[in-house]
Amino acid sequence: MKLLNLKRILLPIIFIGSLMTTNGQVTQKIDNSNQLKHHSSSGRDYAEVVLLVSTNTGESPQGAIATLDQLDGDSIYTDTVPADGMLTFPQVWNGEYQLTVTKEGYETYNNVVLIQEEYFIQEILLIEELIPPENLEAETNCKDVYLDWTHGSRFKNSRSENRKIPTQSGNNSRKTKQREFLGFNVYKEGVLLNEEPLSETEYTDENSLGGTYGYFVTAVYSTGESETTDTVSVEVDFITPPQNLEGHKINWIEIQLEWDEPLPQQYYPLQWDDGENYTSIGTEDEYDFSVASRWYPEDLGDYDSMYLDKISFYPTEENCEYYARVWTGSEATLVIDQHIPQEQIYFDTWNTIELDTEIQVNADQDLWFGYRANAEEGYPAGVDEGPANPYHGDMIWDAEEGWQSLLEDYELDHNWNIAGILLNQEGEQVMLSEKPETSTSVKQGTIGRGPINPHPESINFDSLDVVSYNIYRDNELLEGSWPFTTYVDDSIDLQTQDYLYYVTAEYSNGCISVPSNEELVTVYINSDEKEKTDKKIQIHPNPAKEKIHLITKNKMESITIYNTAGDRVYQDNIFSKTHITLNVTKYKSGLYIARFKTKNGKHISTSFVVTE
Repeated sequence: MKLLNLKRILLPIIFIGSLMTTNGQVTQKIDNSNQLKHHSSSGRDYAEVVLLVSTNTGESPQGAIATLDQLDGDSIYTDTVPADGMLTFPQVWNGEYQLTVTKEGYETYNNVVLIQEEYFIQEILLIEELIPPENLEAETNCKDVYLDWTHGSRFKNSRSENRKIPTQSGNNSRKTKQREFLGFNVYKEGVLLNEEPLSETEYTDENSLGGTYGYFVTAVYSTGESETTDTVSVEVDFITPPQNLEGHKINWIEIQLEWDEPLPQQYYPLQWDDGENYTSIGTEDEYDFSVASRWYPEDLGDYDSMYLDKISFYPTEENCEYYARVWTGSEATLVIDQHIPQEQIYFDTWNTIELDTEIQVNADQDLWFGYRANAEEGYPAGVDEGPANPYHGDMIWDAEEGWQSLLEDYELDHNWNIAGILLNQEGEQVMLSEKPETSTSVKQGTIGRGPINPHPESINFDSLDVVSYNIYRDNELLEGSWPFTTYVDDSIDLQTQDYLYYVTAEYSNGCISVPSNEELVTVYINSDEKEKTDKKIQIHPNPAKEKIHLITKNKMESITIYNTAGDRVYQDNIFSKTHITLNVTKYKSGLYIARFKTKNGKHISTSFVVTE
């Protein structure tokens, strides 16, 4: 037993104690005026402290570290627990102590204890740490996010799957309860996704809206929940939906729907090459150089304010360091210099690298994008078969020559296999600063071509061309794979009823968009029916500014309010009420449709106007 530290040493007025040796361990006791206040019933100012340490796994507690830290005094006692779990501190000054026991793989035991009797005995149960999952990874496919992970590295060795665990209760007695591994919890942006713990080490988050999300996973035990895995960030593309869906009744049994195609799609590739690798360029020896696809202001008019999000390129030399690069302006100011780790590169195929910083296109200045290849040997930079677009698709730079054209200066009639992928979204341009040029002037040999690729591979952008539409009525699929932007629903019931429609777009890569706006169409069997329906529902005031009262003759089960775009702005269960008051101060000015559901499942609709 060792007394490790005295927080302060005072010249003692009264020296009590001596140097004592117990099992080869030395205890030094120093008293101060505070300690004189604490006397045991035996009249001694110290106690013999015995700690009985065990683990809930049945493993020996040997190696655990026990510490007694006096709260109002200067003494700290610490020692290592032996194999039998019984640790003795022969002389501990009376007082209040923070008792801490730690052991790797177990939760820290903390307790405040009052030592004032001749003997002090404390039972301590170390609880095995709840082992968290590891190696969380994520992939996306359209709107779905696929997650997978592994058990924690100590899970199998810890026998955490299923064991009986002794637990402490009052008066230091023990009881045994069954401890089990229950499964996993998956969180998205801190919100639990699964209702019950998952038995598998994978999960699919379906139909996520476009955006960036953080996911993490925990392990769930009958005694609690573990710490989380590292959070993985996932970017889900927003697949644009059809626009401006409208519907109107043609006759008693037909409704015509019309809509516009989705807005211009999200991704646009920029490239001068033909998308196929033909050969590669280098010196066969050591060479540090950069290659770029250059776009002048007259080339960028259709892409102004979009964002350069990714760069695709074709690396061909393993003994080479690659850096994704972006330059701006006629002088090619370097603004992005992003190292690409070797383990993330696939050679002799197309690679797509996501930029750490998206670059907003400014159609008033040049945009250059490509990469630096710092090669030890070989021909590291893939090119197409040509012909070249000189000073556009064939720009090459090294520290000795500066920027040159592959065709005009080296008579190599090729374009670099480089494509910039633009993201069509709203946002703000980040402030860009010039990056220092780190390329060296190393150049061994003459620039030339490597071997011709006998199996050229075309770059494959996930096409977002619309191939068909899916039409839904009352949340059920009415027609799938419809090729046109108009549709006639001829399956209308011969009765007064509301029909709610929306449309999704299906793209050639198999992705399906989020729904269009919703369109509510009411069919009346005859001209008197609408008048009868209106009489069933009274609305006042109409138009309204602040509050509106809806009074029905029949008891209704629910009410839903739609704006003219078909968006649901309000929904509530009204449970047989006949009088509903709505606060419309937050509603935008315009026409709204109130749709009531009766007890027998029928729908009755009416409209009202909100003004400023």
